[in-house]
Amino acid sequence: MGSRRWRRCAPAWLAVMLAGGPGLSCGGGSDGGGKSPAFTLTSADGVLTLSLPEGALPAGVTQAEVKITPVAPAGLPTVNGTPADRAWVLAPDGLVLATPATMVLAPLTAELGDSVVLVLHQSGSPAAPRLEVVALEVSDATMGDRAHLQGPLGHFSKVVWVHSTIGMTGTGSAVFDQPEPAPPPQVFVDQPFRIETRMVPRVPGSVRYGDSSLAVLPTTLDWGEGSLWSVKSVMKPSSTLDPSAAIHNQVSDAVAPSEVSFDRVFKCREVGPYSLSRTFEVDVETEKGVIVRASSTNFGMARKGGTCVMPGADPGGDAVDSVSTNVVRVARPAADLIALGARRETMTAAEVATTYNNSIYGCSVDTADMKVVCPASVQPMPAGDVLTFFLRVNAAIPRADGATSYIYSVVLDSDGAAPNNWRFVAPFDWDYFQGTDRWYQLAWNHTTRAWSLTATQVDASQQTTVVPTTARAVLSGDSVVFHISASELAAATGYRLSAFGHDGNFTQATRGGDVTGANPTEALLPMPQ
Repeated sequence: MGSRRWRRCAPAWLAVMLAGGPGLSCGGGSDGGGKSPAFTLTSADGVLTLSLPEGALPAGVTQAEVKITPVAPAGLPTVNGTPADRAWVLAPDGLVLATPATMVLAPLTAELGDSVVLVLHQSGSPAAPRLEVVALEVSDATMGDRAHLQGPLGHFSKVVWVHSTIGMTGTGSAVFDQPEPAPPPQVFVDQPFRIETRMVPRVPGSVRYGDSSLAVLPTTLDWGEGSLWSVKSVMKPSSTLDPSAAIHNQVSDAVAPSEVSFDRVFKCREVGPYSLSRTFEVDVETEKGVIVRASSTNFGMARKGGTCVMPGADPGGDAVDSVSTNVVRVARPAADLIALGARRETMTAAEVATTYNNSIYGCSVDTADMKVVCPASVQPMPAGDVLTFFLRVNAAIPRADGATSYIYSVVLDSDGAAPNNWRFVAPFDWDYFQGTDRWYQLAWNHTTRAWSLTATQVDASQQTTVVPTTARAVLSGDSVVFHISASELAAATGYRLSAFGHDGNFTQATRGGDVTGANPTEALLPMPQ
């Protein structure tokens, strides 16, 4: 983005209109035959300054004739139905400078506030005005802490400064498509959830603003090819959310990018409602010189929040072996369940596309605070109900343990029929998966040093088959969350969660873990409704 330095922005527009009339003839020198001297002139209100370089005034125009007159409040014009905040008349009217002057509008900090800047130059006759973009920038390079607007001015007329709420749209749709998932309506305390924004620019595109029936503003401004732009997101959580759980907040800068995305991860830290507010900040610079800064709060968020609920508790320190008479010799906190829960959420096609199929919980997500694991051939998540199974253990789950392998599972009776449920083989009377016929296993193999996720179906002959699945497992800190389309489990009657650690060979002296409840002979937990 070059050397531009931006200050801040918000959902409003500032338009600086240079309303021109017939130009005077250009020529070097002054009425004395030599070049006009360089000089600076500031308006009486101290906001508008013109700096004219040597030789800027054409022949026959003196420095004394150059004036800036602020327009009284009663005489301020209206631009596209919006009253101007300020206006200045530049004299001589219609003067065309031999060398452009530098126009500075400053200080703008107090009056501009968090605003979007759009700079336009009007030319043509008053009856048929034509607005052209000019290269003016918002900068604080020379004004200390006072932001200002600065750029070249080629001719004199009227400068009009307008704040408005003119919206920004594009050719056929928004300038930026902003598909964003709605925050989940219900989140367990300590369950991580990720919110991502993907912004897809329409380049080349157009900025449409104002009423096209009015000649004072153009219908569109063509960006042109090769637009440079950057975007960032600012998200503010409510007090019920843990702001320290943010993974990152990216800022991207690219030449005509196909898309840019950024995300944050939150966790509920207490029971109660939660909310999210988001502000987008967009900078656009084009070959035609227009610099646009746009922002919007809660843009694209269909649902602004939900409720933080407490998951069910599971007693800690209750490790069990798959043989009921065996005592677990190695108690691993990362294999000790202490909290659990399940919920069901109905999602639209757009929501599942953005949340699961377009990288919110994409299989490539792997950061310091979150890792998403998918099956080798993960299936797209369809619209409809999505089931979430949450388990939390008594310590952070190692991402790359060099000595211990781990298995975290949600197992279910997928059809309510007993004949095809898994039956333990003696002496493993506390087999973690007994009484179930569909298994989703998130596994760390310390020998191959790889995470995997598989879905397995059991049949009446006790044969197991790996089956296609929409499941994703999200590993974050001390928790694992399974996301599975309810269409895979339409007839399921109950589930069990488990965590297990072993040495790679399931040696009795090293193995052990935990299941929901006291032991795996207990009844399955009911499916979320």
